[in-house]
Formats: sequence, structure tokens, C-alpha cells
Amino acid sequence: MRRRTIWLARVGFALLAIGALSAAVAAEVPVVLQLGDPSFTLAEQATMAAEITGIDDVLREGYPIPVSRLGGRGWTNADFAIFVRGYMKSSGYEASVVEGNDPSAGHRIWVLVGVALESRTAWVPVVTDPSIVGTSSRLGLIAWDAADQGEFDSSYVSFDRVVEVASHPSPSVKISITGRVVAQTSTPIHALSTASSGIIAYVWTIEGDEAVYVETNAAGFRYTFGTEGERNVTLVVHDRWGGRGVATKEVDVVAEAFDCGCHD
Repeated sequence: MRRRTIWLARVGFALLAIGALSAAVAAEVPVVLQLGDPSFTLAEQATMAAEITGIDDVLREGYPIPVSRLGGRGWTNADFAIFVRGYMKSSGYEASVVEGNDPSAGHRIWVLVGVALESRTAWVPVVTDPSIVGTSSRLGLIAWDAADQGEFDSSYVSFDRVVEVASHPSPSVKISITGRVVAQTSTPIHALSTASSGIIAYVWTIEGDEAVYVETNAAGFRYTFGTEGERNVTLVVHDRWGGRGVATKEVDVVAEAFDCGCHD
């Protein structure tokens, strides 16, 4: 009986230790280090250089709808930051929203994007405020020091707190086309999404068509296929938290509608 008591005590202690470790991990605060920090190894510096290029490429992809239109919907700087955080996470990066007060600029909110190194995560500050990023559709700018592109802007290195962002599952989506698809005929195409709210854009691309069709208020549109043949229709749904859902449907476009022969 005494051995069983000791075993249970050890198990209980182990569970408490695991719980404490989990809490410590959950409470870990992102730390931004300058690229010239002596703690970075040569391998880590090379990884950082490559990953920063990748982060900038994602930021260049831009918002699915114009920044001005999002602002017209009442989006605040926090909304833009939350969208970028989610967009970076759906692109495979760690990301957090942080905020702080700068003596000259006042209250600011921005995003930290994580780069996984051998034994830690390095964080890259990204400015998401459209008034600073500019009128382009970019998601944000890496907060470089304007005087020296080799260092981050020191005012974005430290922050007052990490902003808690509620978890939202990324939307899933399907494409629905009813009936035969006939060339030179307007065809209704619909999106079926699991998201009941929060969708900000439906982005459609048609194989063989260089144009991109963006719908902001409707889950479908009409399209006229010019010629017969098999064509892929792709839809990307974006929600306000930066989540994305993607669907592709192969469409068999026929030359003309079915003829029953009734008028011969």
C-alpha cells in the first residue's frame, strides 16, 4: 500500500511539473533581437536572411480587397494587424500582435513574425498600419531602421504587451456549378462556405483567363467561358482574421446546349 502511495505521489508531482512547464511555455513572451546580436550563429544569420526574404514576399501578396475599402468598413489599425497575423500564420509562420507606446508616435500596434532557429524562435517586427505602409495593398513592411537596413527600428523592438486574439478556424469552401456549362453562355458559379460570418473577399481565378475576379459581398458570380474544353476554376476565401479557404473545381465546357432533335 505504501509503494502505491509513493507511486501516486510521484505521478501527481510529474503532472504538476508538466502543468507548470505548459504554463511557462504558454506565457513565453516573444523577444526581438537585432540581426547583429552576437548570440546569433553564422547558420542562424543565414536562416534569418532567407526567412526575412520569405516574409517580405508574403507581405507583398497584399490584401484581397483595397485597403481604402477595408478602412471604409471601419477597420482600425488593430483589425489590420489581426488580419496580417492570421495571414502569416496561414502561410506557415508563427505570428503575434503586440502593442506599445512610443514617446514620439504614441500608441502603436504591430505584428511580430517568428523565424524558427535551431533552439529558439527569432521575431521580426512588421508594421501593419496602412497610414505608414502607404496606399499600396501590401500587408505590411518589415520595421527596418531607415538609417541602416541592417537593423530593425528600435521603437518596434520592445512592446508593452502581447494582444490576445481569439482563435477562429479557417473557412472551408466548395465551388458549386449547376447544370451544363456552355461556351459563350453566362454561367452562375457559387461558393459554399462553412463560415457564417467574417468573410471579407471571394477571389476567383479561371484557368486561361488572366483576370482575377474579386467579390466582397456575394458568394458567387456569373462567368462566360469563351471556348469549349476542360477548365479549372479556383476560389480563395479570406476572412477578417486572416484565415483562408481554397477550392478548385474542374469544369467541362461544352460547345452548345444539349439538342434533343425535336426541331429537325
